[in-house]
Amino acid sequence: MDITEFQKVNESRKMRWHKDGDWEYDSWTNAMAGETGEACNITKKMRRLMTDLPNKEDGLDVSNLEELKYKLSKEVADSIIYGLLILSKLGIDASEIIADVYDQKSIEYGFPERAPREKLESFNILMKGEPQVVLYGNEEAIKYMHNLMVQISELRAMRGIVK
Repeated sequence: MDITEFQKVNESRKMRWHKDGDWEYDSWTNAMAGETGEACNITKKMRRLMTDLPNKEDGLDVSNLEELKYKLSKEVADSIIYGLLILSKLGIDASEIIADVYDQKSIEYGFPERAPREKLESFNILMKGEPQVVLYGNEEAIKYMHNLMVQISELRAMRGIVK
């Protein structure tokens, strides 16, 4: 599934669901927090089962772990779906911001992994201590410039050079 396409479908369903208008940011983040809270409650139950601690729910034992894992996956998905709606309200393409944030954190901690990028016609490069840069051009040129900028940023970080 393409996350950008899903974001568009999600936005379309939201418009159908909220016929009287859009929620404000706090309503969307509160809804996302509610789903995340439900996920936390499930992991609390899982931890209790895995460490042989008592649970308040009658009949809940280690045989329920697979069922709880499935419920957890659904709550995480609900949280992501709300997160995508928030990004849509902000006018942000999810695939771009996720890749940018992931790459920025990898650079910050010196990890070599970088997010795969399908849309390289133009994208923002956000690196710690560097100005925001938007690259335009053909795919080969953008990949080359992106890799060069990442290397420069990593060298600066290694040498303690901060702008």
